Amino acid sequence: SGGFHARIDGRGRLDDSAPKGAILNARILWTFSSAYRLLGRPEYLEAARNAFAQIRDRFADPEYGGIYWSVITAAYLAVSFLTNRWDVTWIIWPVAGVLYGVVGEIGKLREK
Repeated sequence: SGGFHARIDGRGRLDDSAPKGAILNARILWTFSSAYRLLGRPEYLEAARNAFAQIRDRFADPEYGGIYWSVITAAYLAVSFLTNRWDVTWIIWPVAGVLYGVVGEIGKLREK
């Protein structure tokens, strides 16, 4: 199925049945991007590109913004539960909606 392995047991055996999620690939992307910027090794850039391709090809939902709204939902719940300020954290939704529109329009401009 391609991509990175999501789980390796304590004896170094790969578990191909483990789900490969967007968060795993986002962490890999960040790690290898940072390593490449710091050390400049081409294999780190290739790993970062591979992680980005996995996110783009397997998890992105251009029609409904799947990754974006999943992250916003997780952030909203985390902030709300941690602060217990449900009366204030609702503001995340309209801000996220505006940012979604702005980022989408910027993306369309860049494609031209």
